[in-house]
Amino acid sequence: MWSIGAGALGAAALALLLANTDLFLSKPQRATLEYLEEIDLKTLEKDLKTLEKEPRTFKAKELWEKKGAVIMAVRRPGCFLCREEAADLSSLKPKLDELGVPLYAVVKEQVRTEVKDFQPYFKGEIFLDEKKKFYGPQRRKMMFMGFVRLGVWSNFFRARSGGFSGNLEGVWAKNKASPASRKMHYYRYSNAEVSCWYKYLLFSYNIVFWLAGVAFLGAGLWAWSEKGVLSDLTKVTRLHGIDPVVLVLMVGVVMFTLGFAGCVGALRENICLLKFFCGTIVLIFFLELAVAVLAFLFQDWVRDRFREFFESNIKSYRDDIDLQNLIDSLQKANQCCGAYSPEDWDLNIYFNCSGASYSREKCGVPFSCCVPDPAQKVLNTQCGYDVRTQLKSKWDEFIFTKGCIPALEGWLPRNIYIVAGVFIAISLLQIFGIFLAKTLISDIEAVKAGHHF
Repeated sequence: MWSIGAGALGAAALALLLANTDLFLSKPQRATLEYLEEIDLKTLEKDLKTLEKEPRTFKAKELWEKKGAVIMAVRRPGCFLCREEAADLSSLKPKLDELGVPLYAVVKEQVRTEVKDFQPYFKGEIFLDEKKKFYGPQRRKMMFMGFVRLGVWSNFFRARSGGFSGNLEGVWAKNKASPASRKMHYYRYSNAEVSCWYKYLLFSYNIVFWLAGVAFLGAGLWAWSEKGVLSDLTKVTRLHGIDPVVLVLMVGVVMFTLGFAGCVGALRENICLLKFFCGTIVLIFFLELAVAVLAFLFQDWVRDRFREFFESNIKSYRDDIDLQNLIDSLQKANQCCGAYSPEDWDLNIYFNCSGASYSREKCGVPFSCCVPDPAQKVLNTQCGYDVRTQLKSKWDEFIFTKGCIPALEGWLPRNIYIVAGVFIAISLLQIFGIFLAKTLISDIEAVKAGHHF
């Protein structure tokens, strides 16, 4: 539980970091003045400060080609932050008039009376960008992330204390040009939009794996600390069999890394992280498929490798408590003993029947091999002592005589539907994650494709 709690705290800390910094955000893209010059703008109706009787369409370069201009680009003129910025810019109008530099605003849409309500805050002329080409800041749906962004709260209270009211939909950017430099940078708005549903669905999909990865890592490190491995890492290399904790840590690292890449990639709309996440999931999916096909085609080879693996771990049975528990669980669950028979326990120095062994467990088997006695309420861990000194015909009265490899081979056909269902469920989850990542990447690339350089 403590590892899950630590993972949750880590996720909260990362959320604060991502919400308040530009970490992992893609670099902004810019457009040239030549592109901006050919964008069509439109004057508004007469009652919105234009001398034209009817709205007139013109090229944007008319705004700055004579004297330059200070231009405020507004996505939603109803936004109270946009209104605050408009009031700040308008306070400069007397000085701009002295310099002969006009003040303009370009809005991308007219929603109800927002433009009309915006006019008291802005003292310059307002024009409409119907095709949404002039305006630049991309709309980013922050949802709950907005509540932990300190800048949002700072702007909110500053604008409210200044007496500004409106909605939270707008974002703004100032574009300036002078006759000398004739340069303008902007971030173009495109009708293409990153799907909020896919974005936060992918985030939710990955946060589960991220927390699970933290839990696996925490459990593995705790197990190693209990065995003293963290204080002496050379113990890992001295193990003769496979340490189950290593597998737990490997799974934890993979899940944590993938969860991190998926979560951060989705929140930051970072194509590099999303491609890493998607590519890794695809690789894992095809590796699983290849392993399943090869295991079916080369059953004898797989059986031999599993026998070698099982026998090597029988030799290390008493060397590692986690390995011991794993073998005991396998033997009890499948009512088996050894790889192919109880005699395989001769490979372990403690259970070996040779005269060189002085162990009390000599010619015995682990208690997990014993046939359970319903009358016994207390587990007898010595039930396997000296069992193999008796006639083989009597072994089955005390212990399981079937090997674990044949037992597993018989278990698989009996539970084929459960196994198939688990594999299909895992595959569908992976395909779903790939679909979400690919869709989000396509959305981001579609938005970026709308930028002109």
